[in-house]
Amino acid sequence: MTPGVTGRRIVSLAVVRAIVHAAQTAGIEAAELLAGVGLTEDALSPPDDFVAAEVEERLWSVACHRARSPAFGLTAALTQRRGAFRALEYLCRTSPNLRAALESLLRFQRVLHGTELYSLRKTAHGVTLEYHSPHPASFRFRSVAADFALATLVVIGRDATGTNWAPKCVRLRRSPPEQDEPYERVFMAPVQFKARTSELEIDAETLATPMREADPVLCSIMEGCVLRALPPSAGVGSPLSERVREVVAASLAHGDVAVDRIARTLGMGRRRLQNQLAAAGTTYQHILEETRLSLAREYLARPDLSVPEIALLLGYSDVTAFHRAFRRWTGQTPGACRRRLGSGLQSQWADQPRLRSRAQGPK
Repeated sequence: MTPGVTGRRIVSLAVVRAIVHAAQTAGIEAAELLAGVGLTEDALSPPDDFVAAEVEERLWSVACHRARSPAFGLTAALTQRRGAFRALEYLCRTSPNLRAALESLLRFQRVLHGTELYSLRKTAHGVTLEYHSPHPASFRFRSVAADFALATLVVIGRDATGTNWAPKCVRLRRSPPEQDEPYERVFMAPVQFKARTSELEIDAETLATPMREADPVLCSIMEGCVLRALPPSAGVGSPLSERVREVVAASLAHGDVAVDRIARTLGMGRRRLQNQLAAAGTTYQHILEETRLSLAREYLARPDLSVPEIALLLGYSDVTAFHRAFRRWTGQTPGACRRRLGSGLQSQWADQPRLRSRAQGPK
């Protein structure tokens, strides 16, 4: 991995290459652009490496200044080449339909930015795909990166389905541009600016659109490739329990965290996984609950997520099951925990006991 990459503030070189390619299309020399952020073209060679997120932000800044276009994020999305986002893109392209492709994107999105860029909310008529900016509020070109992130999903999704599907509605947090025609042309949908969140509404009929290259066998193979391309903290070389946590965290929102499936994703059988975890002094069920508890803490600190939405993100079929589990883990309800967090008492988490290993085996 490139020196200087620490913590979760990382970004895949695939994203960096996508920005560079867009800048080249706008007439900016790659060598000149990269020199402005302290990189050389050789630095872009490793296929699945990561760089510090600050490098991406400097790259956006230089590219936007040189391009002199307020809609650079949109034009950057339109210039993307097939396969620019490597294994994750092909996992989505070989999924059965658009809904499955989006679910795969959410499960493995950390392969692009080291963190969760998107979340999915079910609605009465489909889903809302929300973009969560990984950039600090002070970053001047935050809105350009958001334009790119959402428009790229639509552009690649149209190519992958072979249709000109369009979101039902697009909402962007950014201020209204001088001309909104480029946005309506790219998204082919009504665009609302100065919204509370940046998101796409997609209806159920559109979600059912089949992918042109749907292939269950190849899709399974690509899932293994994506797993191996996850950031170093989730790499194949990490201890098994950590690898299990990473796969579970990526799979929760998808809803399928059965031990058999997790074992297959890791390239082993259920019994082998159970035996190796037992040798490490833990169980699959224990790891599953620890992961859910950790994510529940993070989600409850976010006022934009309701408790029912959090239950779905954690893979529960109903909010009652989440309430029961959370009370068993912590001795309090999710609502009570959220109120304590809202009162600035986050330090109370330090007093919560860790989950204890249970006698029963994995479920």
